Amino acid sequence: MQYLLELLKILLPSVVVFLTAYYLINNFLETQQKNKMLELQLSNKQTILPVRLQAYERVLLLLERISPENIVMRIRKPDMTAADLQVALVNEVRNEFDHNLSQQLYLSDDAWYMVKSAKEEVIRIIN
Repeated sequence: MQYLLELLKILLPSVVVFLTAYYLINNFLETQQKNKMLELQLSNKQTILPVRLQAYERVLLLLERISPENIVMRIRKPDMTAADLQVALVNEVRNEFDHNLSQQLYLSDDAWYMVKSAKEEVIRIIN
């Protein structure tokens, strides 16, 4: 019995120290992991934000370039018939849109839907 008490005197503090150390180390490692994730997210935002802004700028230019008043002034030639002008305008709108198709990666789904709708509306106006 005396041997068991001596063993408990040694083991009990050891177990308490071990559990405390385990808890502290585990807590420290979780905090470090969260900090690394936050740093990674911040780094990603700093990398992606300029690209997203550039994509929105390009889409604004696209919308400006396919607006009916601008595209007619750019495409119209004095010897074109109405049918030739219509075909040229529709082709130019589609070419401009195709040229900027990759911007959809950086735009929200709603924004891209609005760009597609604007393109279709311009084509509808032309036709």
